[in-house]
Amino acid sequence: MSAYIIAAAKTTDGQPARGSHTLSDCQALQTRLSDAGISIHHLTIDPLSTDWHSPLEPGHFRSGAAPVEALTEALSILQTPQTAVVISGTDPLRTGYEKTDRAARMAIYGEDYTLIDAYTELSKAFASQHGFSESQFRQFAQALFDNYLHTFAEQHPDAPQPGAAWFKPVSELFRGVDCANPVQDFSGQLILCSADTAATLKIPQAQRVTVRGASCITLPADGKPAIAEIVRYGHLHSAFQQACQQAGIDFREAFVHSNAILDVYTCFPVVPMAFLLTTGFVSSPDALPHFLAEYPVTISGGMNLAKGPWNNPALSSLIDSYRAITEGRTQIAGVHGNGGLGYKQGFTILTHADYPA
Repeated sequence: MSAYIIAAAKTTDGQPARGSHTLSDCQALQTRLSDAGISIHHLTIDPLSTDWHSPLEPGHFRSGAAPVEALTEALSILQTPQTAVVISGTDPLRTGYEKTDRAARMAIYGEDYTLIDAYTELSKAFASQHGFSESQFRQFAQALFDNYLHTFAEQHPDAPQPGAAWFKPVSELFRGVDCANPVQDFSGQLILCSADTAATLKIPQAQRVTVRGASCITLPADGKPAIAEIVRYGHLHSAFQQACQQAGIDFREAFVHSNAILDVYTCFPVVPMAFLLTTGFVSSPDALPHFLAEYPVTISGGMNLAKGPWNNPALSSLIDSYRAITEGRTQIAGVHGNGGLGYKQGFTILTHADYPA
């Protein structure tokens, strides 16, 4: 059964993104769905204000992979006729928190083991596993940042470059520019339905984007005790392969032939390195700089430059992907999600509704 995204919209720092839909349009479409007797299921990406360690409420998702995980749930819900799904996330990270409160809430592994500490330890383990030095790690991180900056500067030619302080080390392996910058007010929404519902509402074919594949895999544990298992990234490999199999698309092949766009999760350099190596986009660490000089691995410049609103970066990327497909800039898009220290990995493939099955 085909599952379509029929609307997608967001605002960042109070400004609506360019595109065919606004959040008001999404609200109006929900009214049309209700009036047509369609049952709407709401799936919510939790904000930072929700305690990371609190029990998840039904229909709620939490982590950087949460939007992809929500998509997998949406596909299951849409197996029932006369249903639609709204995936939404709102987090006023810039204006809704005091700086100290925001920092405290982001300390998900405790005050004595920061996210930078955790990702530094994970990165060292990853470099050791793949046989490259910390100096090479920093070289690869620079190649990643150059990749993000090229994409960001193309889209925002008047935007200033990060200040000098952002290029100073914040750990043994990372500079400020290597780390996600989450401080952004964000609100975004996707509306999904079946082919029958899209026909009932007379949604134009040009506004339909098919969710061709979506997979999210969660390890039993996260954080420091789980590093040895996370760093193998077998669950990332499996999530990517499952999405490709569901879609019937060799995404890697489509991407390297410029027939697809990709948004890799870029919270810290080890994550995109792991994605590109584990999924076979590059055959060895030494191949990373050459690959990154040729292929853009983010849609908007990554979480480092375009900012990453806590649990919502992948939702933002899915909305950007919808816009790119409906505007005819590509027929295929892939979005990666990474949760916590990497215990949760997800990948989804979207295509235009007219893309052959």
